[in-house]
Amino acid sequence: MKIAICDDEQIYIEAIKERICGILSKSLDEELEIYEFNKGNELVEAQKKRGFDVIVLDISMPDLDGRIAAKTLRATSYDLLIAFFSSHDECVFESFDVGPIGFIRKTNIDSDVRQTCQRIIKKYREICVQLTIGEGTEKFEFSPSAIMYFESESRYLNVYYADGKTARIKFSIKKLDKMLEDKGFIRIHKQYLANYRYIFSIEGGEALLIDMKTKLPMTRNRLREIRETYFAWLGGRR
Repeated sequence: MKIAICDDEQIYIEAIKERICGILSKSLDEELEIYEFNKGNELVEAQKKRGFDVIVLDISMPDLDGRIAAKTLRATSYDLLIAFFSSHDECVFESFDVGPIGFIRKTNIDSDVRQTCQRIIKKYREICVQLTIGEGTEKFEFSPSAIMYFESESRYLNVYYADGKTARIKFSIKKLDKMLEDKGFIRIHKQYLANYRYIFSIEGGEALLIDMKTKLPMTRNRLREIRETYFAWLGGRR
C-alpha cells in the first residue's frame, strides 16, 4: 500500500505517520510505502507517477489549498482514499465534495486516526477484492470497483470498465446481481447493473455516469427504490 502524507509542518507528518503505520501494519498483510510532502503541488505531481492508494493531507497549506489539491487528486482515481488533516474543525463539512474517507483533527489526533484507519482498511479490502464467475474457458476474473456497469445482451454480458476497456462474458445478469448486491452495484434496469461509484447523478429516468456522456435508462416503476439504494451507498462511502 502506497501512502502519501502532506503537511507544511514536519511535526504533524511524523505524528500521522507513526500512528497510521502502527495501525495499518497490524491489520493489512502487505508492505506499507510512506511518502512525505510539504507542498500540495508536489503531492499532485507525485500522484501522476506513483499512484498512491491513500493520501492524508492538510487542508490549509500555503502553496495549494488542500481541498483544491484533493479535487485534482480525485480526478486521477475514483478509488483513491483521501483523508483530511486540520486544526480547523469547521472545515470538515467543506471537504465532503471529494468524498474523504476521514477527517483527522489535530486536536483529537489519536481517536480520529483510529477511526480513519478502520475506514481505510474496510474500503481498501473492498477495492482489492477479486471475483470469478463462469466455468472452464468461460471463467472471468474481475475487481468490482474497476467496472462502471454491466449490460445484458441475450445470454451475454457486456462489461464496461472505468478506464475505457470492455469485455464480453456468458453469464446471467440476474445471477450477477445477486453476487454483487453488497458490492455497490444497483440493478437500475433489466438490462443494466451499474456501479454506484460511477454514477454522477440520477435525473428523470436516467443515470448519468461520471464520464459525463454515458446515460443509462432506469426502470420507471422502481425509480424511488433505485434512488434510495443509490443515496444509501453514497452515504456509506463517507
